Amino acid sequence: MSAPLTYAKKRDRVEPDIVSTLERIGCLVMRVNEVPFDLLVQCRGILWALEIKTGKGVLKPSQKEAIAAGWRIHVVRTAGEAAMLVTGSPNPTPARLRTHGGHTK
Repeated sequence: MSAPLTYAKKRDRVEPDIVSTLERIGCLVMRVNEVPFDLLVQCRGILWALEIKTGKGVLKPSQKEAIAAGWRIHVVRTAGEAAMLVTGSPNPTPARLRTHGGHTK
């Protein structure tokens, strides 16, 4: 089952901080459009679909449908949450990722 591709991309105000933090610790980050999430992140050889929400923002019905259909979309609200999700560490560094198969520039 495919989710419909009807997503307006108004970027979240915390997105630049999340992207820069993930890139700084060695992740590859791609901002995406026309899908039910905001970022596609590769870190330690794993791809992550991240949906950025601010404050008490909630998933749209179409995003809930995509998750119900089997898409693993992770909601993050801060750069720290995003970094912790993709690395498992509260204080990740590029050197730490390098020793565990992460990408560094």
